[in-house]
Amino acid sequence: MIHGQTGGIYNGIFGGSNYYIGNADAIVEAINSINRASKIDTINGLFTFPSALVGQVQEIGHGLYKISNTNNAYGEVAKIKIPTTLNGYVPRNNKLFVYPYNYLAVDNAGGQSNIYRYEFFENVQNNEITFNIRSAITPGGSIRMEPVNYNGDAGFVNGLPLAKFPICNWAVDMYTNWLTQNSVNIGGFDISADLVNTVGSGLNASTQAVTGNIQGAFTSVFNSMLQTKQHSLLPTVAKGNLNAGDVIASSNKLNYHFCKMCVRVEYARKIDEFFTRFGYKVNRLTTPYINIRPYWDYLKIGGEEDLGSGEMPQVAIDTINQCARNGVTIWHDHAVIGDYTLDNSAPIKE
Repeated sequence: MIHGQTGGIYNGIFGGSNYYIGNADAIVEAINSINRASKIDTINGLFTFPSALVGQVQEIGHGLYKISNTNNAYGEVAKIKIPTTLNGYVPRNNKLFVYPYNYLAVDNAGGQSNIYRYEFFENVQNNEITFNIRSAITPGGSIRMEPVNYNGDAGFVNGLPLAKFPICNWAVDMYTNWLTQNSVNIGGFDISADLVNTVGSGLNASTQAVTGNIQGAFTSVFNSMLQTKQHSLLPTVAKGNLNAGDVIASSNKLNYHFCKMCVRVEYARKIDEFFTRFGYKVNRLTTPYINIRPYWDYLKIGGEEDLGSGEMPQVAIDTINQCARNGVTIWHDHAVIGDYTLDNSAPIKE
């Protein structure tokens, strides 16, 4: 993709350039044609961008298209089925289908990732969750994915940007191209700018002034290096794909990657067996469930809570409360007491 002077409104933002798109051969031919016309300076950028997100275009010939002024491209990225098993294991307790035992991780191929909890999606249809995408045409691309109907959010809080696409160069001023590429793909590091601006400002001055400027430049370089060293001592939080947009794009992997994550089957089975026998914390002020499951219910209350009260001897009340505080299994059929192999899944709620 190349862009040259004049401009218009793209994605609701004014830009002082026209944007054109085409394959590599079309771009090379266009650049050569502009160069032969001695107008190479009218090209002020060359970058890659997904053609599927470009929007409306107008063909101008030789495989080159002019991008029309357009609004943000917006469309569906993916519909993801919510798992009904944990790698083939079907737990008896629905608790294992929620975070942290079961969730969706999405990576942007650039060192960032989000965790999405299936249980936070609202108005789920056909057991599917949906993600949409917004994009704006800018050098390197501005692309953002948003979950639909997620935890009461319209997509702004829980969205995930895509890593930047490569910035390309062309035969005019390789140093400028290098600066352009590295300012986007490597990130801000201002040592070169310090040297260029400070030394350059003293080229026509006296030797003393030049020396002073050079000393100032090296002081700035030293300070920049010192800051870099100090930051290198901080704990590492970024992942391995940070600032690797070019190599990832060349591998055709610069995209969103959806990973369904769940606890390993052997651990899921152990946790499920524990929940089946002893239940799990609900951390709510509510009436205790003592007849929810088919064969038995496990009850345990806080160490300072009371369960039994009413017209009965105090010793009986104390005994009931102490049993509930320690944890007690309430069997609903004497014929099956102690048989934990039975399917005790809750048919109503947990």
